Amino acid sequence: SGVADLLANTNATSARFFMNGIDTRTRGVDVVLSYDMDMGDLGSLNLNAGFNYNDTDVTDIINPPAVLAAVGVEQDNLFATNELFRIEKGAPDSKFIAQIGWYSHPLELRFSLIRYGKTFDPSTESDAIERTPHEWVTNLEANVNIGKRISISAGANNIFDVYPQVSRKSLMHPTFNDVVFPYSSHSPFGFSGRFLFFKIAVKI
Repeated sequence: SGVADLLANTNATSARFFMNGIDTRTRGVDVVLSYDMDMGDLGSLNLNAGFNYNDTDVTDIINPPAVLAAVGVEQDNLFATNELFRIEKGAPDSKFIAQIGWYSHPLELRFSLIRYGKTFDPSTESDAIERTPHEWVTNLEANVNIGKRISISAGANNIFDVYPQVSRKSLMHPTFNDVVFPYSSHSPFGFSGRFLFFKIAVKI
């Protein structure tokens, strides 16, 4: 109601403002390994593996500006516990990826296996806060180079059609108006399942 009073003489029905409201600290580790192998007449093989682990903490939250504090806006109105949870736990805590590339002109094959670590889906409803488990996603792509300017590719992302677990929010609110999608929006690999593609690229 205090914010509404501030806007009373502006003919505005809503307002938005941006500020650097928090300080964060992220600590972690990245490890990347790569190896190339010449297989003679059989082409070449490229092996890659990477692992990432991150831990993010909110170290400080600023107080509301004086003009808002004067009308009753408190710190939790600006940066609620729900948002704090989203910053600290809303992204995967780890990610592992292994890639194999085989090259023998004009053919290229690429295979990748990705493991996304767990995330947490925050909610203003305590019963709806949930941990989304880690998941493995597999991708495969084949590419044929025709001359120096044309390449044809086909493949699949998420070959095994992996979906995140059904969100607790959708179970609590099973109507379309309350929840459009049954899966958490915090899933790092989305909720569209298998994606098949075919493309032709031409260099001009």
